Amino acid sequence: MHFSSVRAAAVLVLCCGFLGQFPADGAFRKSGKLRGILAAKSLTWIEVKVDGESHLRRFIPTWRGGLPKDGGHLDDYVLNKIAALRTGNRVELHWVFDDQLRLLNIRTLKPTRSRGEQRGTVYQKGDHWIDVKPENGPLQRFIPRWLGRFEEQGGGLDGDILHVIDETKVGDEVLIEWAYDDRKRIISFLDPNPPPLEPEEKETVFPPGYPYLLPPEPGEPWFPERVDSTKSTIGLPLPPAFSKPSPATPIIDNTPVNPPGPKPVPPPLPTDPFGAGPPPVNPSPVEPSPIPDNPFDVVTPPKPKAPLQENPFE
Repeated sequence: MHFSSVRAAAVLVLCCGFLGQFPADGAFRKSGKLRGILAAKSLTWIEVKVDGESHLRRFIPTWRGGLPKDGGHLDDYVLNKIAALRTGNRVELHWVFDDQLRLLNIRTLKPTRSRGEQRGTVYQKGDHWIDVKPENGPLQRFIPRWLGRFEEQGGGLDGDILHVIDETKVGDEVLIEWAYDDRKRIISFLDPNPPPLEPEEKETVFPPGYPYLLPPEPGEPWFPERVDSTKSTIGLPLPPAFSKPSPATPIIDNTPVNPPGPKPVPPPLPTDPFGAGPPPVNPSPVEPSPIPDNPFDVVTPPKPKAPLQENPFE
């Protein structure tokens, strides 16, 4: 009995040590949600580098049913989710703890852009990947591009990028140009601290007719004659000489203006403009019948009635 209690206490200590700072506030929890980088996976488990931690944690789908002989199995929904994941991406997962960390659901956190640049400090690296910690933001993992087709046909990861990853040290500041297909792929490593651009010397460009925009030298005219040798001036009139208005000539004419006279009266209109003469007289006038004062006083004589016909059937 004493041995069993000691064993249970040891298991509890190991579980607490396994969870450690999981979640980040240090409180022991039985379920939660977290984010991190999907570092590895198989058909039945995944390993995630949780934000704020340097080691990996393994998650296994929950068990459904009884014993395997009775039809029990891992959650098919989660297994299908695991099969669709790509390592190197950031993921968000829901977990629960019974005897170990169990995976309830997971999704890939895809970037909002297909291309971009990322500046940060190298946090960790491997043979074919590099983790970069931006100044503001979560940890990001980058992988070289795949060049060519299948590996049997000479395809493989970009050798130049692999060489740069091998030369880069943890703690170095980097600036990565990336593109996203199924993962964040490294296009090139840019200089994180480029030298400042030297200011270009601006050439002084004078506007057309520049010498004539400045005051002339003493004794020189304001508008010197410019002769174009490519054009002929034979037969052209001389331009008028430049002169100023004479102060003796008044600018405003003070001659009095006579007021306007009365308007002429237009002639009267003709009485018969077309010359048709007076209208003709009606040759057969019809005298109108007198209208009685009271139309009801007029008695109309009755019409004679037609004689009745004899009965034709008699």
